[in-house]
Amino acid sequence: MFTYVKAKNFKSLKNISFNLNKTKNETNKLKATIIKIPHHGSKTSSTMDFIEKVKPQEALIGVGKKNKFGHPAITTIQTLQNQNIKI
Repeated sequence: MFTYVKAKNFKSLKNISFNLNKTKNETNKLKATIIKIPHHGSKTSSTMDFIEKVKPQEALIGVGKKNKFGHPAITTIQTLQNQNIKI
């Protein structure tokens, strides 16, 4: 299944290191309506702190059906669901 997304202003965050000790002004710049969850939704892919700062409405997780790693991790799914983020 493929989904086509048309976006006026689309930005991608790749391999970022998120530091919550940065000033509030710097972390307020991390906002997104839709985010792509990294590393196929592994348990270390997205912290609650990061999700709370970005405040996405929807999350995309690229993962193979019945993959041998068990991705996405249930903790990642729970983190997103606890924030009412559509997966």
